[in-house]
Amino acid sequence: MRRLLLGIGANLGDRHQTFRAALSLLSQQIGPLVAVSRVYETEPLVLPGKEKSEVPAYLNAALSLESSLENEEILSGLLSIESQLGRDRKNEHERWMSRVLDLDLLGVESDTHESPSLILPHKEMHKREFVLMPLADIAPDWIHPILGTTVRQMLSEVRAG
Repeated sequence: MRRLLLGIGANLGDRHQTFRAALSLLSQQIGPLVAVSRVYETEPLVLPGKEKSEVPAYLNAALSLESSLENEEILSGLLSIESQLGRDRKNEHERWMSRVLDLDLLGVESDTHESPSLILPHKEMHKREFVLMPLADIAPDWIHPILGTTVRQMLSEVRAG
């Protein structure tokens, strides 16, 4: 079994209910939950020219699971769960659209992986406070296998600007 780190976010619909349903499906389809962070309400990322006030706030959290699945199988499972809970990627036409559910595979132990469909660790995680804040709740000492810095250090750097 390998330890996975996931980010979960939602800004449409009953966000809390979506999180509960996602946790249940993740434990059934990917592997047992090890840790769940606090849930944070965060401002959305928006496209240039859009006002943040036009887009609903997100709920964000981080999860740790154990799984025997391979990286691409994990990604496939996450996409399936998003779909089961109402996300329709075919109708997402622009970056940073509002979402019923967003599941991101942030890291798998100290693995690195690059394919057309998946890059590990997540290529933007070290820049995003809304990812690092909840991740620091459950894995503050996890070391980014490329940057060589801990979640706690990455969060401190993002906050310092």
